[in-house]
Amino acid sequence: MRSPFKFLISPINNEQYVNQIGNLIVNTSIEEAQDVQRIGVVQSLPFGYSGFIQKGDLVVVQHNVFRITFDDWGTPRQSDNFIKDNLFGVTPDIIYAVIRDGKIMSSDDYIFVEPIVEEDFWLGKQTLKNQGFAKYINPTMEAQGVTKGVRIAFGSFSEYLFEIFGEKLYLMRNKKVMAILD
Repeated sequence: MRSPFKFLISPINNEQYVNQIGNLIVNTSIEEAQDVQRIGVVQSLPFGYSGFIQKGDLVVVQHNVFRITFDDWGTPRQSDNFIKDNLFGVTPDIIYAVIRDGKIMSSDDYIFVEPIVEEDFWLGKQTLKNQGFAKYINPTMEAQGVTKGVRIAFGSFSEYLFEIFGEKLYLMRNKKVMAILD
């Protein structure tokens, strides 16, 4: 099966939610966005696609792709991306990163930033506002001098907390990066 415009993906390990640690279920609610699986496996590419994403790649997607919600009558419903049998159709704009051979590559318009946590004598651990280290970047940002590990400043309210394989990162668009601080 192929789509003319969408990537067909399935959630990694066929799990729509990540709410277990071993055999312990830590959350039984489907309302929380942070518990929704955000990593999928590419099953097929759109017709005529010629980008760097390949069949079999892992992709990091927007949290609503695999999300189950309740309709007005309280009935659980699959997301608008659901096609059938754990297969979901996604457009390129909600694919944030590609994971291939253990390497994470940010997609065209997005960058992942590692928050900076500092210890304050009185307040304890504090996350610095509007600063972080570039973690997963794309060729556009590299061409502008933003390389992995460089300290950057970004605009207020531009970061979106994401978790990839247990690592907490900020996701933001390239245009939200305001300066290189190193």
